Amino acid sequence: MNSSSSDSFAGIRLLAPFTRVTENFSTVACAGDFGFDRFLAEGGADTEDGTYDFIRRILNSPEGLRFCVEGMGCSTMQARSRDGYLFGRNFDWGDCPLLMLTAFPEDGYASYSSVNPDFVSKRSGPLEPSKLPIAAYYAPLDGMNQQGVCISVNLLPDGMELKQSTGKPHLTITTAIRLILDKAATTDEALNLLRQYDLSTTTGLTVHYLISDAKGRSVCVEYIHNQMSVVETAVMTNHYLTPGPYFGQARNNSIERYGILSDYLASTPVSEVGEVFSAMAKVFHGTQWTAVYDQSALTARVCHRDSYGAPITLTPTLSREKTVF
Repeated sequence: MNSSSSDSFAGIRLLAPFTRVTENFSTVACAGDFGFDRFLAEGGADTEDGTYDFIRRILNSPEGLRFCVEGMGCSTMQARSRDGYLFGRNFDWGDCPLLMLTAFPEDGYASYSSVNPDFVSKRSGPLEPSKLPIAAYYAPLDGMNQQGVCISVNLLPDGMELKQSTGKPHLTITTAIRLILDKAATTDEALNLLRQYDLSTTTGLTVHYLISDAKGRSVCVEYIHNQMSVVETAVMTNHYLTPGPYFGQARNNSIERYGILSDYLASTPVSEVGEVFSAMAKVFHGTQWTAVYDQSALTARVCHRDSYGAPITLTPTLSREKTVF
């Protein structure tokens, strides 16, 4: 789609048009009202279909849209850099496209986020470009905001249903990520926000989150029998980290990948961006994209699949100051 910054749709406007980096890797930057505060005010949603019902309404879209988050086997870590911290993330899955969304919401922090467009589509195929950014906004799988807070969701072994029901507003796997990117300036703020919502997964998946901030506090958030657990760690793959009967239950050679990244951090007290990409390449496991977020400079570099030698720097860059367009 060839567009200029004057284009507008559904409360947002393009700051940078859809750009196809490769056949299956695109970027876009938008600003405006993505409707997320309204989503929260209406109680959120406890199912992916409920999230898409809301998106359908604000987009005035026809029936036949779907919202689906499927299996992931991923690796994530936070590493110290000369000026602060770097957050590296592999998204491991079957062949899929990547959309990197740079968003400047009216009532939230600006952010980068990674989206699999296959998870937000019409049942008959991809969403048209004019509607995709709004839908993608509700489906991030990792990202960083302008305060340097980063978050990633990784899959855990199946078998433990996550469906909190305490009377609080509801969030799903990806809307929880959007909440953190929009509203949290620190890891502590992110944890406090999560405690204000009931989290549910309705696709048979069990997940955990790595959340870290620009000051270096990095934690894994898991839900054990619907109870939130917080574990201090700089590495997270695909096994439980909460002490107790589930500790170490793993999938997709998770323990090996966790060990490789832990050994890297132990042997590399200060990392460069390229070194983090090299470390993430060592735990390649059907990786569809690798993102390295600089939590001090507020920049992001991304490669699709195994193109570690040619990562793309995202634009526009973020700023700790409120950006007004």
